[in-house]
Amino acid sequence: MKNNLIRLHNYLKGLTPVKFIITILIMKVLFNLLMTPIGILYTTNIGAVGGPIENSVPDLEMFIIGVIIVPIIESFIFQLGIIRILQDFLKVKNKKVIILISAIIFAAQHWYSPFYILLMIFPGIIYAYTFIIYDDKEYHPYLMIVAIHALNNLATLSLSLI
Repeated sequence: MKNNLIRLHNYLKGLTPVKFIITILIMKVLFNLLMTPIGILYTTNIGAVGGPIENSVPDLEMFIIGVIIVPIIESFIFQLGIIRILQDFLKVKNKKVIILISAIIFAAQHWYSPFYILLMIFPGIIYAYTFIIYDDKEYHPYLMIVAIHALNNLATLSLSLI
């Protein structure tokens, strides 16, 4: 398992930014597909999963907020802010710990339901991981996160129209 994760890391690290973004978005879609049966069980037995688009129809306002404003603000706070605080002020060196803390804090602020929080850990890990990789490459880590987050939210909004 560890060797597979190392190979995946090396593969992702070697991708161009555009290929990296596409690969991450595909991984996110696959994760959502894997979580769908659990989401159905949750909804059936516990209640609504929740989320910003569950009980509303996407419109221009939701597009502007969800695809433009939220990715900029959340990426600033939960990746750039948290990771920089951990690295620069608290002197945390372990990248896995940094990624995990950032992901947990990111997920926790999506408080729609316990299942929704659980769902948000994966994108939180992906966003923090992306930040760390592109920070090491010295290639605009914040902009990479905003782009991935915005495209992910756009895909989610688009799928809710179907």
